[in-house]
Amino acid sequence: MLGSIPMVVVVHPSFPAQSLNELVAQAKARPGQINYASGGFGTTNHLAVELFKAQTEIDLVHVAYRGNPLAVVDVIGGHVPVFFDFVLTGAPHVRSGAVRALATTGAQRSSVLPDVPTAMEAGISGFEASTWFGVYAPAGTPKDMVTMVSTEIAAVLAIPAVKKRLADLGLEPMRGGPAALIELTKSDLAKWGPIIKKAGIKLE
Repeated sequence: MLGSIPMVVVVHPSFPAQSLNELVAQAKARPGQINYASGGFGTTNHLAVELFKAQTEIDLVHVAYRGNPLAVVDVIGGHVPVFFDFVLTGAPHVRSGAVRALATTGAQRSSVLPDVPTAMEAGISGFEASTWFGVYAPAGTPKDMVTMVSTEIAAVLAIPAVKKRLADLGLEPMRGGPAALIELTKSDLAKWGPIIKKAGIKLE
């Protein structure tokens, strides 16, 4: 396992919610009337909002764009009020005041936006959604080779300059060897499978 990049829940400054719980309250008061942007149908931020909707029992309307850059332009412009952006690309807009951050979606606070609470800290129990990165090899690769490559990758990730560069990119380190990556893969399949099905996304 290499690391994960969480998202940051942002809203246009004119949107009345000042916290994640207030966003939920707004959505419950106005079901099906609040739009959210995504980088496209089936993308990570689309699925993250669908998970958020399922856990909080709210109804937000999906507006899919052809990529995150197009989505964030319309959020900044006030055309769509809610967006789950990645912390690396969202942080500059948060700092400039173009959007307001309500929470990040990782298991712990992001090093890129340390003052922004996680969704769990903000009151959404058990909510976590991040993009993570792992290194895979073909099935049947000898175990000693897998162990060797895993060990070498871990050594590289421990180099201070590498750690700093990844942190600057918003990548939160994840510790664990091949067995941990297998378990993470299995748990994510179980976690996201029902969300994908409910959202009507076809797996091809």
